[in-house]
Amino acid sequence: MSYRCQKTGRAVAPGIPSVRITVAVRPMTYPPRPKAVRRRVARKERLIDDRGGQGLEIAREILVTPDEAAAHAERVRNGWTPEVEPTRPARKNRLREIEDALFGVEPPPPPERERRPRY
Repeated sequence: MSYRCQKTGRAVAPGIPSVRITVAVRPMTYPPRPKAVRRRVARKERLIDDRGGQGLEIAREILVTPDEAAAHAERVRNGWTPEVEPTRPARKNRLREIEDALFGVEPPPPPERERRPRY
């Protein structure tokens, strides 16, 4: 099956493999996760905490021909770095999204109840 090189726009003959190259990255922070990694220690599985961390994740990639990938590798060796995009905003969890859609951004105040005096 043939494809089109996303850098040059040329159609490529069938049988020539495609190569993905990174053209943009973004900074990402991963929160720590308790008991997230399974390890075998002394014939038992133990759950180990993941510390989380910071780094760069791929924001955009393109499919290119092997010749374009080789030229890209040469540019990287000569000091080219991918474009850095802004951090992606944190996504709310699904329940919070539903509550915001139903009640607006501010949740409604709890209903007031009558207070009877204590004797």
